[in-house]
Parts: sequence; C-alpha cells; structure tokens
Amino acid sequence: MLRKLILAAAAAGLTATALPALAQEWPTQPIRIVVGTGPGGSFDRLARAMAEPLAAELGQPVVVENRPGAATHVGHVYFLQQPADGHTLMVTAPNVIATNILSGVADYGLEDFAYVNLQWSDYDLVFASKDSGIEDVQGLVSRLQDEAENLSVAVISNSSGHQTLLLMLERLGVDPGRVRIVTYDDGNELRTALAGGQMDFAVTAGDSTISIQDMITPLAVARREAHAAWDVPTLGEALSGLGVDVPVIDGTLRTFATHASLPQEHPERWAKLVGAFEAILSDPERSEAIGSQGIGIDWMGPERSTQIANEAFATTSEFQYLMAQ
Repeated sequence: MLRKLILAAAAAGLTATALPALAQEWPTQPIRIVVGTGPGGSFDRLARAMAEPLAAELGQPVVVENRPGAATHVGHVYFLQQPADGHTLMVTAPNVIATNILSGVADYGLEDFAYVNLQWSDYDLVFASKDSGIEDVQGLVSRLQDEAENLSVAVISNSSGHQTLLLMLERLGVDPGRVRIVTYDDGNELRTALAGGQMDFAVTAGDSTISIQDMITPLAVARREAHAAWDVPTLGEALSGLGVDVPVIDGTLRTFATHASLPQEHPERWAKLVGAFEAILSDPERSEAIGSQGIGIDWMGPERSTQIANEAFATTSEFQYLMAQ
C-alpha cells in the first residue's frame, strides 16, 4: 500500500509531505468522548448512544471516557488538557460550566468550548421518596417550614436543580442551613439514593428520572408548562397558591463540544464533525433509535447552541448569589 502511495504521489508530482494527507483523512485515530460524570448518568447515556452512529459517520471507533468529580469540573479540566485536534469531544452543559465558573471552582470560561450541538435539554423534577410521606408540594412546604431539620434533600452539585432548591428555600423563608442538603456528582447515584429511601426528596433532571418513576412520588416540574410524562403541576403553579413566586431556571442543557480553537485552526475537521451530528440527527431511523432510549435528539447546530449557552450563563449568573451563600 505504501509503495503504491509513493508511486501515485510521484506520478502526480506530490512531495513526500503530502503523503500523510493522501494516506488518510481526518480523523486518523479513535475519537474519545469525555464525560464529567460516572457511568449510568444522563451525560454518559447520551455519549454512549451517539458513539456508534458517530463511528459510522467518521470512520473511526468512538470510545467514552468517564472522568467524574467536582460537578463535572474534573472532566472539563482533563478535556481542556487534551490536544485540540478534534479527536477528543466532551459532553457538557453550558449552565453547569457557568455555575462552576461563577462559584470560583473553574479557571476556564464558556469561550474555551466550541458547541457542536445542544442535543438534550432537560428540566428539573421535584420528587420525594416513597418512604418520606410527602405527597405533594404543599406537604413538602409544610414540612420545610415546620421541621426542616428533619429533612434531607439530594441535588447534583452546582446544577440547575441545586439552584432551584436554594431559590425555593429563599422564597419560602427557610434557612438552607436548617436542611440537610446532600450533593452528588452523578444523577444515577442520586436517583439510586432516592429510590432506596436514603433521602426525603430531590430536585434533579426530570427526563432521566422517568426510569425510576414507580419508585418515587413526583411533586412538580420546574418548567414553564406541565410535562406529559408527569401528572403533576409546574412548581410555579404549585407555589402560587401559597403566594410564593419561584422563577424557572432551565434544566441541564446537554451539549457536545470541542476545544474552542478547532473551528478556526481546523475548519475542515469542524465542518466534518458538525456534518456528522447533523446527518445522524436528521436521519429518521437513527434519530428514532436514539430517542427510543429516552435521550434527546434535537439538532440545534453550533450557532443556536452557542446562543443558548450564553443565555443560560446569564440566567445562572442572576441567581448565583444563592450558590455563593
């Protein structure tokens, strides 16, 4: 094969430096998708659901690499240390990056990532353990006001659910120091704790919680409209009867990203990568197969995804004082 390439290059008048490009186009090695959470969580599920179709589009194996810790911060740091050649992607969420930045944990910024596609927008669900005795939002509020010290709540550290919880406690006039707030790095671990009755209630991603819906008591969805999967009101509706207003904080915005420099330094690689995602999510058969796993299949593209990332940062910034407290 090498001899044939050399002869072909010589016949075409190509120099030896042109041979690598002639031999193989990018990608020239397996693609890695870094996930800042452990196996089984929504970020991990999204990465693994897209790995096979991406491999078919790009002509290289795609492997998922879990780097959990510090609310995805460990994964972000690791990803940014990798070569910015397009062979390493990351599943992240702009609002989680924003929280890490605003809380002083991160020394990177939104501008250090190039957003390929925001594929799976989630919302947060407020739900209780079956063993807690909490049946609705009114019951939860009563318990929070009367016996907060006896309640435990689970959230993903620095997530939209974490912010929603603190905002709700503030509007209810409940000191968060009275409640046992347990933070997790991983949604799968959190849901296991709730399903096992280890915690009283939680505020976390709603779509991902459907898998344990028979093991919990849903209370409200933290979104602007009710959701067909849950026979519960929005959190705003449930609290409005108590004279409490809690603004909606958008849930996790699961996004595929590359290093920020890739579109400028390797525009052909960026275009091929973006094209691969668009081809997969625009194909009815492949997108249906991914969606059947309870995973988002939105095609937003880089421009819209970046716009939403910036808007999420602004919303997160508005209520960041709660996280600082």
